[in-house]
Amino acid sequence: MKAAMKACAATAMLAATVSYAFADTQQQMVQANYLASDADGNGVLSFAEFKSLIDLNAQDGIGRFGLIKRTNRYALAFERLDTDGNAVVSPAELKAAAERQ
Repeated sequence: MKAAMKACAATAMLAATVSYAFADTQQQMVQANYLASDADGNGVLSFAEFKSLIDLNAQDGIGRFGLIKRTNRYALAFERLDTDGNAVVSPAELKAAAERQ
């Protein structure tokens, strides 16, 4: 029960974070951080690259990315965003998460 409650809270936290991050005033920063995190330039983020995205956004004070970093919930956030299960997070998956809010 506790694990399920934590998962629900983490999902809500992540969705709110993504939604806020894509607000017009910070969208360009998130996009720049996405590009900076995409180390291999393939347009999608591996787990390591996703972790870099979270860290950069947290450093810039964007949304609640700092909360994900402080609570070390990178893996849970990645799992929730990787909706097709292909072990990478795409811009479309990030956008879809933002739109679900």
